[in-house]
Amino acid sequence: MIQHPPQIILFGGLNIQQGGRSVTRFRTRKTACLLAYLAFYRRRTHTREELADLFWPEDDPDAARASLRTALNSLRKQLGSYGGSQESVLESDRTFVRLRHDVITTDVAQFEFALAAAETASSPEDQVDALRRAVQLYRGDLLPEIYDNWILPEREQMSQAYTSAVRRLAELAADRGDLDHALEFTLRLVAADSTEEAARVSAMRIYQQRGMFYEAVKQYRELECILRVESGIEPSADVKAVYSELPERYRRAVGIRHSRRSASSLQGADARKPSEFTVGQRVPMLPMALTPFIGRTSETQVIAGLLTSSLGSSVGQGDPTAAARLFSLIGPGGSGKTRLAVEVVRQVGAHFHGPIWFTQLAGLSDARAIPDAVLDALGAPRTIHSSWIQSISVETGGSPCLLVLDNLEHLVPDACRYVHELLLGVPALTCLITSRSRLRIVGERVLQVSPLQIPAIKCKSTADLSACESVQLFVDRAQAARADFAVTDRNAAAIAELCRRLDGLPLALELAASWAQVLTPAQMLQRTHDRGELLSRYTLGVANRHKSLWATIAWSYEQLSSDQRRLFRQLAAFRSGWSVSAATAVCAVDPASDSAENRMLVDLTHLAEVSLVLTEEIETLRGTEIRFRMLETMREYALEQMPRDERTRIADRHARFFMEIAERYAADIHPKFRDSLDADYDNLIAALQWAVESSKADIAIRLATSMFPLWLWRRRHSEGRRFLEGVLSVPGLDAGLVAGALRAIGILCFYIEDYAAALEYFHRQLDIVRELNDAQAIASALSNMAIAEQGLGRAHKAKQLMDESLERLIVLGEADRIPCAHFNLADIHEELGELDKARDLYILGLRGYAAVDSASGQAMCCARLGMLAKRYGDLAAAKALFERALQFEATLGKPLGHPDTLKALAETLDSLGQHEAAIAAVARRELALADEYDLSNS
Repeated sequence: MIQHPPQIILFGGLNIQQGGRSVTRFRTRKTACLLAYLAFYRRRTHTREELADLFWPEDDPDAARASLRTALNSLRKQLGSYGGSQESVLESDRTFVRLRHDVITTDVAQFEFALAAAETASSPEDQVDALRRAVQLYRGDLLPEIYDNWILPEREQMSQAYTSAVRRLAELAADRGDLDHALEFTLRLVAADSTEEAARVSAMRIYQQRGMFYEAVKQYRELECILRVESGIEPSADVKAVYSELPERYRRAVGIRHSRRSASSLQGADARKPSEFTVGQRVPMLPMALTPFIGRTSETQVIAGLLTSSLGSSVGQGDPTAAARLFSLIGPGGSGKTRLAVEVVRQVGAHFHGPIWFTQLAGLSDARAIPDAVLDALGAPRTIHSSWIQSISVETGGSPCLLVLDNLEHLVPDACRYVHELLLGVPALTCLITSRSRLRIVGERVLQVSPLQIPAIKCKSTADLSACESVQLFVDRAQAARADFAVTDRNAAAIAELCRRLDGLPLALELAASWAQVLTPAQMLQRTHDRGELLSRYTLGVANRHKSLWATIAWSYEQLSSDQRRLFRQLAAFRSGWSVSAATAVCAVDPASDSAENRMLVDLTHLAEVSLVLTEEIETLRGTEIRFRMLETMREYALEQMPRDERTRIADRHARFFMEIAERYAADIHPKFRDSLDADYDNLIAALQWAVESSKADIAIRLATSMFPLWLWRRRHSEGRRFLEGVLSVPGLDAGLVAGALRAIGILCFYIEDYAAALEYFHRQLDIVRELNDAQAIASALSNMAIAEQGLGRAHKAKQLMDESLERLIVLGEADRIPCAHFNLADIHEELGELDKARDLYILGLRGYAAVDSASGQAMCCARLGMLAKRYGDLAAAKALFERALQFEATLGKPLGHPDTLKALAETLDSLGQHEAAIAAVARRELALADEYDLSNS
C-alpha cells in the first residue's frame, strides 16, 4: 500500500513518482495515453463511453469497453491507494472514471499555479520567483512520446506559456540591469527558437555591452547560417544593423572561421541553463533527405528524449553515473535505421545546444579506420603528439556532445574497442549507433528499430488504411512515380496485403512504390510473391526477415534489361560511390568508345530512377559534382548475382583504374591530389585490399606507393604504414618498387615518432638501392637515416650520415636537393650547439634555394636564421629575417604567413619595445591559425 501521494510528471515524458520510486513503463501504449489524459484533465470526470471511443475507436463497443477495463485495472495497481485507506487513487464505477485530484499532483498543475502566482504577484521579486519556479518545472515538451490528436494543441499552449515566462524573466532582469540573468534567459529564448530574431538581437546587445564581441558576432553568424540552410533567406535589416555596430575586426575574424566551414549551428528548445552549454557549435553534415519522413513519431521522440537526458546528465542535469551514454539502434537491413537516426538528431538538435556529429561508416572495410573516420567527421586536426581520443577531447572542449556512428554492423566486433575507448576517454560524449547487431559493451542501451506499422487483418476501410504508417510511406513514394496515385476501394486490399507481405520494411516499400507508374498494387503483389518464393527456395544465408526485401530487390533487378542488370551487378565493385567516368572505365563494355560515357550516364540515370542507385551532390575545388552510390543492402544483393569470373574481372579493372588515377596525382599532395582522390578513398582502399589478397604484386605495390602522399596529407600515418607493410608480404614484387615502399613506410613511421622503426625501414631501403646501384636513392636513404637518428637523440651519428649524403649529392650535381641537405645538416649542428656552423649552413641553404627559385626553402632558411639571430641577441636582424620569411610565405598561398613565423616575430617586436606591432602580429597569427585549421578540414 502506497503511503505517499503520487505525483504524475507530464513535461518531458510520462512518469509516476511515488515515495522514491519511478514508474515509466505501462502495460501498453494506450494504457499510458489513458493515464496521461486522465492526469492532464485531472479535475474532470470522464464517461467510460467517452474514453473507449477516444482510445479504441477501431474496435467494436464491447471490445473497446473490455480494453478500457483492462487498462484501468493495470493503472489502478500502478497508482495504488493513498494513506491508510483502501481507496484507490483511480476511482471508477459503471459509468464514470476520474483521478482523485485532491490526492495526486502533476507538474503541469504546479506549472500553471506558478504562472498564475506570477500574474498576481505584488512585487517584481515575487513575480521573478514564481516565474523561475514555472521555468524549472518545464523539463521539456508536454508528453513528447504521445502523438494523439488531443495532446497537440495542449502541447503547443504549454510551450508558448513557457516561452512567455522565459521572455518575461529576461525583460525583468534587463530592467534591473542584471546582465548575467538577462543573458541567461535570452539564450533560453534562442534555444527555444533558433530563428527568433528579437532574441538574437537582445543577446547580441548584451554581449556588446559586456565587451564580448566574438560571442555577439557568433550569434549573428549562427542565425545567418540557420536561415540560409533552412529557408534560403538572410537576417532582417534590423539584425544586420545591430551586427554592423560591432567592431569590424571581430566581424572579420569570426567571419573567416565560419566562411569556410561546411556546416552551421543547430539550436532549438532546451530547458537547461545556457551557462551549461556552449553557444555556436557546428551542425552535423546530415545525409540529405529529399523525401518526407513518415511514421515513427513515438520512437523518434522517445529516443530523442533519452539522448537529451543523457546529454543533460553529462553537464550536471542528473546523475551522470546512472545515465546511459551509448544507444544502439538495432534492426534488419532496410528497416530505416539511418533515416530514423537522422530525424532523432534533428530533434535532439532542437533540445540540445552542444556539438553533434554524424559519421557514416558503410564505406569502411576495417575497424582500424574508425578513428580517422571520426576525426574527419569532427574536423579535428591530427597531430603526432596526441592520440585520436585526445584530439576529440580538445575539439569538444569538455562540452556535452553527440556522435552518431552509422552502419557499424560490418565492423563488429573489432569496432567495440574503439567505441569503448571513446566513451572512456571523452566523458562528455554520448554515442548513437546504427547497426544490425548490438555491440555488447557495458552500458549499451539497445533500441530496436522495428518495421513500420502494417495494416491489421481486419482493416478494411480506406480511412483506417491511410492512417497506417507503412501505407502512408508506400503511397507517398508511389505518388512520386505517379502523381494521381491514391488508396481506393479497388486497390485497398492489395495495398494492405503488399505492405504486410513486405513486412513494413521502408526500403522494400520504396522499391515497390517506384514501379507505380507501370504496375498496379495487385501486380506488384503478385511479382513480389513470386520472387519471394524463388528467393526463399534458392538463396542461402538470408534471414527470414530479409526475404521479402531480397524478393523486392530481385524483382526490381529482373525488370532491367540484360545490359542494365550486368551494370548493376558490376557497380557493386565500388565503395562509397563513384563518378560517371569511373563507372565507364570499370563497367563499360568498350570504355574507349566515344559514346561510352554518355551511354553510361543514361544507364545510371535509369538505375537511379528505380531506386537501385542513389545520387548525391558533393563539393569539390572545381565546384559541385554529382556522384552515384549504392545502398549496402543493394550492394550485397548485386554481389550475390555476380559470377566468380565476372567478379574477378571487374575487381581487376576497378583496381587498375584507381591505380592509374593514384599514379597520375602521386607527385602532388596539395589540393589537386586531395580533390581528385579524397572522394574515392574507400575505392582506393578496396582496390588495394583486393590486389594484396589476390597477390597482384604489380598493382599492389604501385597503388600503395602512389597512395603514400594521400596518407601523408590526410595524416593517416598508422593506416598507411599498415597497408604498405601488408603489401610487402605479396610475393613477386619489383625490388625498386619495394625500396620506394620501404622509404614511404619509414617516413610514415617518422611522423608518428617511431624513429627506431623508421631507421630500420630506411636501412632496408639502403640495402636494396645499394644492390641496384641507384646513386640518387642511396643519397636519399642516407639523408632519411640521418633524420631518424636525430629523432633518436643521436645527433653525432646523424651528422655522419648527413655529411655522406651531402657529399654524394654534390658529386651527382643534384642542385635542387643540395639546399635541403644543407638545411638538415644545419639543424643537426644547431642541436649539437654549434651555432656558427649552423648559421653558415643555413646561409648556404638559402643561397641554394634561391638558385632553384624555391620560395618555401627560402622561407624556412630565413625563419631559422631569424631564430639564431634572436639567440645571438641581434633583435633587429631577427626582425628583418622574420619579415623576409613572411614575404616568401605570402607567395606560397599563405598571405597571413606561417603561425610559427608570426609568433617569433611578435616575440621579437615585443623585446624591441614595439608593443603595438607585436599585438598586431599576435592577432595576425590567430587569424593564420584559424585559416590553416579551416583549410586542413575543408
